Amino acid sequence: MSHLITVTGIVIDSLDTLERSCRVLSETLGIKVEFRRGQTSYQWVNYWVDDSPVPRNLFESEAEYNRVVAMTRQDRQAYMNNFLGKCEHAIHLAGHECEIRVVRVGDHYELAWDWATSLSDVLGYPTEAGYVNPIVGAYAAANNQLWAEQQGYQWSMAYDKQNQKYELEIACGW
Repeated sequence: MSHLITVTGIVIDSLDTLERSCRVLSETLGIKVEFRRGQTSYQWVNYWVDDSPVPRNLFESEAEYNRVVAMTRQDRQAYMNNFLGKCEHAIHLAGHECEIRVVRVGDHYELAWDWATSLSDVLGYPTEAGYVNPIVGAYAAANNQLWAEQQGYQWSMAYDKQNQKYELEIACGW
């Protein structure tokens, strides 16, 4: 997993919302996206090559991150292989061998996957201009859906594929 991408642009603080966002992604992407709660290992490339930056947001503290960055390449590879080989939950996309790693870091969850795998055929390539991570929009849409349901409101949703945006309409009943 030397071409690691993490989700930025949104704080993932609820597993229920993350699970709902997988259902939203399933509808949007047209493939089954399954949240695997409690899964402690996941399918990945099984090797940190160390040819790309260590993602800061995978570590709870700056000190821990700096300690890893300061390691020799060989030590960092061994550390990252062990570190990345574990998860607390996983997300599986049907038809793809590799999965998305979900771990708690502080008061939120971080997702990570190797974008140099077939997952990018579905989730996009972060090296392309205008890249929008579909997980961000799906999580925001799922969060609003859950809020509406908690308030007893009806909602409907459409996805604008061209602009990569979810349009959620909530009927408040006023």
